Amino acid sequence: MSTKYQLLEHYLMSLPVSCINITLSFKDIERLIGCDLPSSAYQHRAWWSNQADLSTRPQAKAWRNAGFKVGTVKSSNIDGMVSFSREGKFPIDDLSVLGSHANRVTRPQLPSTEKRTDADRAPGHQIVLLSCVKSKRNYPCRAGEIYASPLFQKMMAYARRLNPERIFILSAEYGLLNPDDVINPYERTLKNMKADEKQRWAQDVLSKLKRSCNIETDNFIFLAGVPYRENLVSHLRHYDVPMEGLAFGRQLQWLDRQLR
Repeated sequence: MSTKYQLLEHYLMSLPVSCINITLSFKDIERLIGCDLPSSAYQHRAWWSNQADLSTRPQAKAWRNAGFKVGTVKSSNIDGMVSFSREGKFPIDDLSVLGSHANRVTRPQLPSTEKRTDADRAPGHQIVLLSCVKSKRNYPCRAGEIYASPLFQKMMAYARRLNPERIFILSAEYGLLNPDDVINPYERTLKNMKADEKQRWAQDVLSKLKRSCNIETDNFIFLAGVPYRENLVSHLRHYDVPMEGLAFGRQLQWLDRQLR
């Protein structure tokens, strides 16, 4: 019997094989299925469980039929986020074969009554966002040079190799930085900020991004940890997190492979 959740199933099945992880907001899913999710989806993690018996769980049947399982779920009374992962196993060392599309997230393309121009339909630019790091030089210099850790230097080298339209640095102190911006050393980190402070920081970054980028069409590549991207990704239609889930040592190994 047909259910509204088949529209979610069809969307997940339409994703390229290279897309092994995707995160959608609850509002994204509601736009896909054409109606509101039940209140239990907002209030109970169990609604998103990957149950073996799918006969009474049409929502779980939709993503399982499409070959996905639910991973992380974050919810509130207003909205939430849910991550889906393909059930097929990919060895960690094989992720480089898939390239940056391994963790590509694309928001659903939904019907619109607005007239779209050729510019709207044109493919967007590639924008790389790097997070700042703790290790810094002890004197004022350009943002692209002040962060002294091997991880940051490798991330910057990889970002430049991608030849993107723009490279930005996500700084806990300064928000959004161009690599050529001259700044002073600082100690501030997002890890020590309260939730409302992180939200204000993210809104400032988004405001600056909108002046230089198109958050609807550009593809944003995050070389940044969860604290630096968690309040940004829900506002971006296209983004990649190529090192998502990798521990520090694995990140260095992954970057080394890309830079060979």
